[in-house]
Amino acid sequence: MVIFSRFLFEYSNTHINSLSRKIVVFIYFFHMQSFVFISGFFSSENPTKIQNGLKLLIILYIFNYSVNLIFYFYESIKINFLYPLYSYWYILSLFYWRITIKYSNNIPLIFIFSIIISLLEGYRDCFSNVLAVYKTIVFFSYFLAGYKFAKMKIIDKVLLWKKSIIKHFMLLVIFFLFSYLVKKYIGKNNVTNEVILILSYNNTNKKILYIYIYFIEFLLELQIRII
Repeated sequence: MVIFSRFLFEYSNTHINSLSRKIVVFIYFFHMQSFVFISGFFSSENPTKIQNGLKLLIILYIFNYSVNLIFYFYESIKINFLYPLYSYWYILSLFYWRITIKYSNNIPLIFIFSIIISLLEGYRDCFSNVLAVYKTIVFFSYFLAGYKFAKMKIIDKVLLWKKSIIKHFMLLVIFFLFSYLVKKYIGKNNVTNEVILILSYNNTNKKILYIYIYFIEFLLELQIRII
């Protein structure tokens, strides 16, 4: 989905009313958030190990700065050591999340605070993506949610009682709610790149849309976990 949506992205920018644009908006509603959620889920075992962090940094520097060098020699673009290129911010963010999650998870109401802070990210004067700090803050709540899901196993315990009936009922309700919200907002052609790329917002409608995206995303994650 990441590759497919990136392939369509530039085309969809010039064909706002096309099916390709709706596909791109749909995928961007959840693809990166899901990736972060899954990373949090599988980071529940020994995430703070020094070796794990060093491996991530080695991967980052090999790939990110290899591309930087190519740009430098072939496009004469200066190497920027403070801003990761393209999606390489994710590796650095994963490093931050993994070395801090064991401690941040113990902070009271950390999940609520992480969502509030993430919703404030649209005010670009508050945050910067130097060393991927901006994206790290924005997506932290999804990583934390995945981590907590793996640790708490609440849904697993609930579904033990008449599992098949509850499971199918919950899936049905969540699926229809998820479908309704997605259809409602994908049907609008004013979902801008600033929203789907989680860059910034400058009016109340965009702020509300961010909150809906959070809700849509967690409905999807809940479906995945139940299945």
